[in-house]
Parts: sequence; structure tokens; C-alpha cells
Amino acid sequence: EHHKSKASSYMISDILALADPYYRLPGSKLPISLAMSNPDAYVKLKDSIIDIIELTDDDNLQPAKELIERYRSRKLYKRVTEQPVSSNVAWTQELWQMDEEKIVRDILEQSDSYMNLNSSDIIVDKMEMHFGMKEENPVSHMRFLPKSLLIETRNKPEDLPVAIKVDESNYECDTSKSYLQRSIRVFYKKLDDDGIVSKHLKDCFNALVERVKSECTQDSYDDTASLSDSVVDFGANINVCTQSPTKSDVEESPFVSNTKKRRMNGFGETLFKSAIERLDQRHR
Repeated sequence: EHHKSKASSYMISDILALADPYYRLPGSKLPISLAMSNPDAYVKLKDSIIDIIELTDDDNLQPAKELIERYRSRKLYKRVTEQPVSSNVAWTQELWQMDEEKIVRDILEQSDSYMNLNSSDIIVDKMEMHFGMKEENPVSHMRFLPKSLLIETRNKPEDLPVAIKVDESNYECDTSKSYLQRSIRVFYKKLDDDGIVSKHLKDCFNALVERVKSECTQDSYDDTASLSDSVVDFGANINVCTQSPTKSDVEESPFVSNTKKRRMNGFGETLFKSAIERLDQRHR
């Protein structure tokens, strides 16, 4: 979902939340949040509810009306930053596993006190798009019937053709490399025409990202160090090859058959003779 559409959704949700304690649906006296408990009230809950709240004469609805005016003037909540999440990058997966409220708290910990940021001013949105089956290719779960067998679909049930699975290599140029896209977006609710608070909020989130990245890198380093510290004894009879084997190495090796030794020695002698002949030709 585009970040503008998401910002609009959050604003409409906040408008309804601000109006909920004071506005009552006509004929039921129920708040908006309980409309689903009464079918008659629920069917009256339409898109026009925003217009009705705006026209209702109640001072308690003033905050909701102000947000409606801001929404109509397209001064939407601002997306200050967005971090893509990859399944192949460990630290982005670690960031994705963090709770939205914890991310907000960590951002506020990075913030300077004079900015007066509150948790209610920040929205952390985890965006996830896929083709209906997360990381899986949905086409791989479908079965297809060749055009040549379409006429057989008129047969009796016991004689109907069988649809088959199409190998992905047959349409790899027409499919996506990834079937799941994730990202973490941060929105700022208040108006910020000069962009100072938004930039500060972005810097705080980037500091959190760098911290998570550093922690994941350190954990990976510790795991590698623990593996390097462990010593494995393979025994004393293991041959370690540090350079190309010499003729004597081949002759003494118990792993090379006599036939193969003769072939290798003969091949080496042939190369040696050809090299000597080329040197003689150069000196002539």
C-alpha cells in the first residue's frame, strides 16, 4: 500500500477515535466503536460518517473536526523514513521481529528532550506485500491444461484430462524474483512544515537501525570465533596438500592406482619434453 494511502487510513482512524466518546449513531445511541453490535446502526455507518461528524454541532467534536479539515487539505501524516526488510539480511529480520511499540520506545530513547516527541506522535507501520502465499510462488500451486486437451473437457468425468503442474523454468522470465516484500515505515502525525522534527525522527530511527546492525554483526562474529576456537583432530594419517603434488608424491601415494600413476607420469614427461623443445627453438 502506498504510504499516502496508509497515512490517509491512519488519519481517518484517528478522526473516528476522537469522535467516538461523544458522537452517537442516529436511532441507536451507540458510539461508532459498538456499531457492529446493532445491525440497524451498522448499516447506517457509511463513508458519509466523516461529513456527519464535521456538521454535528458539538464542541467536544472540535479536535475531530480540526483533523477532518487537515485531511481535506491533504496535510497528511508524513512518512519520515522507510527501511526495506530482506529475508537474506539477518539484521533486517531482527528489526522486523521487534514490536512496533518497542521501536517507538527505542526511537524516543535516541531523541533529544528539547524536541518534545511523544509516543502518540509516532506511528511505526510494518508493510507487507505478497501474492497471497507469503514467500511462495502461487503459480506453483496451480495446475494447467494444455490447449490441445481442452476439447476433452467435454468428456465424461472418468475420461476428463488431468491438469499438470508447470515447471517454473518454463516461465522464469515472466515471474518475480521475490514474492514477498516487507518494509518498516515511520510516520509523524503533527504538522512539520520546516521538516526539522521529521529529520530528527529519521536520524533517531537510523541510529536504532545502526545499533541493531551492530548487534547482529557482533553476534555473527562471536559465533565465528567460537567455531574457530574448537579444535578437531582428524588423526595423524591425513595428508594435507599445500602445493601441487610432485612426481615422488604421486609414486608414494597409496590412494593412486598404478595405472593412473603411469598415466600421470607419462603426461608429465610429455609436458617436460615439449617445454625443453620450445626453449631450444628460442635459443636457436
